[in-house]
Amino acid sequence: MNLASGIGASLVAGGWAIGALCCLIAAGWLQRRRQQFGPAHSALIAAAALTGVWAGAGALTGIASAATALAESARNLAWLFALYRLFAFDGRHSSMRPVRPMALALGFVELLQAALTLRLAPFSASHGLIFHTITTFHLLVVIGGLVLLHNLYSGASSQARHVLRWPALALALFWI
Repeated sequence: MNLASGIGASLVAGGWAIGALCCLIAAGWLQRRRQQFGPAHSALIAAAALTGVWAGAGALTGIASAATALAESARNLAWLFALYRLFAFDGRHSSMRPVRPMALALGFVELLQAALTLRLAPFSASHGLIFHTITTFHLLVVIGGLVLLHNLYSGASSQARHVLRWPALALALFWI
């Protein structure tokens, strides 16, 4: 390993560590604003904290490690649950019946992705089909999350949109 690659690796790990710290600070900030997001409050805190754990795992073990992949799946599941709970902010979770099956299907796909990643990680570099399958599952979760996010924001009342603006923007940027 030459000096340039060592410095580059340190910079990447430092970036991941800063991201982890920022996510944990955001979780603490959300903790102090209990009434702002109603029933989604706890789910948003958990999702922000798990995003910090994922970034911390990336800083410590690298992006290609099994620990980072497992933390990524936990993070994605937490954000899907937080998105579902945001539908309950203005009571639309009961009126929008297709939301629950869609969220459950996306959660199932994320679990499949995690299982494939953990089970077949040693073979993924040498087998293109495994990589493409995992990537397809990842894209399904991302696109499904963006569709749910679009439905959340576009169907919200003007008062709810005012509160949902920042979480919706953050999730859109996160998944894009």
